[in-house]
Parts: sequence; structure tokens; C-alpha cells
Amino acid sequence: MKKILISFLAGILVCQAYPQGDIQLEDLQMPASPAFVLLDVAPSSIERPTTIKAFTTSLVNNITENNGIPENYAVDFAPYWFFRHKNLTAMKYWGFNHTGDQYRETPFSQMRYGSLSMASVRSQIPVDTLAELQYVNNIAFGFRTCLFQIRGASAIDELVKLNKKYKDRLKEIADNPLIPGSELANVIAGDEDLLNTINDIRSVLARKPVFAIDLAASGAWSFGNSDFNSISINRYGLWLILSYSQSLNKKEKTIKENYLSLYATTRILSDHKFLNEEGNISTVQMMDAGGKAELELGRFSIAYEYLARLNLTNSGQQSFRSSGTISYRASEQFLITAAFGKNFGSLNNLISQIGIQWGLTGKNQEVTFD
Repeated sequence: MKKILISFLAGILVCQAYPQGDIQLEDLQMPASPAFVLLDVAPSSIERPTTIKAFTTSLVNNITENNGIPENYAVDFAPYWFFRHKNLTAMKYWGFNHTGDQYRETPFSQMRYGSLSMASVRSQIPVDTLAELQYVNNIAFGFRTCLFQIRGASAIDELVKLNKKYKDRLKEIADNPLIPGSELANVIAGDEDLLNTINDIRSVLARKPVFAIDLAASGAWSFGNSDFNSISINRYGLWLILSYSQSLNKKEKTIKENYLSLYATTRILSDHKFLNEEGNISTVQMMDAGGKAELELGRFSIAYEYLARLNLTNSGQQSFRSSGTISYRASEQFLITAAFGKNFGSLNNLISQIGIQWGLTGKNQEVTFD
């Protein structure tokens, strides 16, 4: 009877330790909406989909404009997390499958966590003269996902060891004749060794992958003078991001929150509101290529990015974006990002922005451990 009770209580405790709404994976940063990146209004143009939240809201505002009232809004949905998935364990969550006692990583497993986004963005587009710009409202749709991810064998080994440590401690409590069955639940819930092991497992799951390849796409349609009949395509694009993250913590430290991350990106854009040298609106195809370096120290991160933009329709026209960002993760659900630098183009190209993002989670999904 005591063994049955310990198994039941252990299952409850483990389930409570890994719900999708409570697990410390919320500490992962929330990237900017693809619509913001597409229209060059995001504080950073190179972001990867590290969030696991079911619902994320974003605001981006130019500091020097609009009297501080945000004018760009976005919502991101991760459809996977709106449904309950039976038998979703911590190992399966990160794509670690096992045959017998051996675990292996499934690099393409993160594609299922992709997100869809919608955004309302106010931007300026040129009219038929070089000196005149027009404000328009944009409605944009996008998606992003992780195509390929490698977390490494060390993460698997540590999770297996921590799981064994957890089970051994549970057995030790269950076999203790001095603990009456009526007190077993309280002992398990308050056991310091079990709680520390749970926190260690959470920290391993929250680590950044060593290498990842991400895909994103977005399209935006413009409305002039708040007139629906004036709808026209503004811009659409597709891009890839390659990322590499190196932990800066000591090897024996389980919690690893300090990273040096390097990113490389390339994207193809079709701009239907491009102002050519003759002062006329035309459609051009463009390609961006560049990279980003980011140093993350706990809740703070600082980054610099550079992107070169080549006009494929007119190879003589080129531009670039050069900017720095500082981010602070105020809580598990709240991220603040400030950016300053030069944006693409020769008109209104000052980057002076603040971005705020909220991640909202629920209790729909529980993640247990093998």
C-alpha cells in the first residue's frame, strides 16, 4: 500500500514540477514578431523563436515620435500549446527519444512549436517625389519555427542523471520506516533534495541549444487614409537564421544563464513601395545578409548587429542596418528591449526604439519526466 501511495504522490509532484505554465522555460527571451522584422521596425532584425509561450503580445515604439504612445502592435500564437498532449515528457519536449536505455536527439522535433503572428504596424512609404513620405497602416501576417536544433549529448546525460537522482531520493523516502503513510505527501512536497533536483532539471531544460536553424516569413498589406479600398501589397519576405550559443558558465554548474551567441541570417524581400532614383514607385527584389553578436549575463543582454541590403533589381543601390540593443528580462513574462543605430535607407533611418513583450501562459499542458 505504501509503495502504491508513493508512486501516486511522486506522479503528482513531478507533474506539478513541469506544467507548461509554471516551468522556468518562460525565462527564455521572446523574439520580435516577423511582421516587425519585415517592415524594419523591430529593435532587432535578427531574432530566433526561443519562446515556448502559447500567446505573446508585443509593442514597439519610436522614442522620438508619437508622444510615447506605441504605434506598432503584434500578437503571436503557438498553436501547439493550445491543445493538450498526452504523455508529453520533459525528454520528448526537447526531442529526446529513447530506445531501451539509450536516448538520442531528434533535431527536427522543434518544428511543431512554430508560431503564427498578426500585427498592426504604422510605417512611412514614399510617394512620387523624393521629398515626400506618406504614413500608412499595415496589416501583417507571419510565421516562424525552428527547422533544426542540436542541444548536445551533455544535456541528455544530465537529464538522465537528474532523473535517476530524483527517483532514488523518492525511493529512499518511501523505504524510510520512520515516515508514516499519512505524512508521506508532506515529506515529499517539502523535501529539499527533491526540490533542488527539480530546479536543476528545469535549468537544464531552459538552456539554449548549441546550434539551430530557424525559418520565418511574413507579408504586409498597406491601407492609406484608413480606407479599406486602398489596400495594396507593401512587402513580403522569407528568411533563415543560423545561431550558435556558447555557455560562459563553469562546466560543473547546472544553471547556465550566461551565453555568448552568434547569429547569421539571409533573407529575400519583395518591396512593392520602393522609391527609385527617378522618384517613382517601383517593385524591387532585395536580399539582406549579416550577423549579430550577443552577450547574455543573467537577466541582461547586450548585442550588436549589422545587415547589408542589396537591391537585386538595381545592383547599384545598396544600404545597411547597424544597431545595438540592450535587453532586460524584468520577470518570466516581461521583456524590455531598447535599440539605437542606423536603419536601412537614406530617409528617416534613425533607430531609437523601445520594445516591450508579454508572454501569457496557461495550465492546459503538463510536462512530466520519464
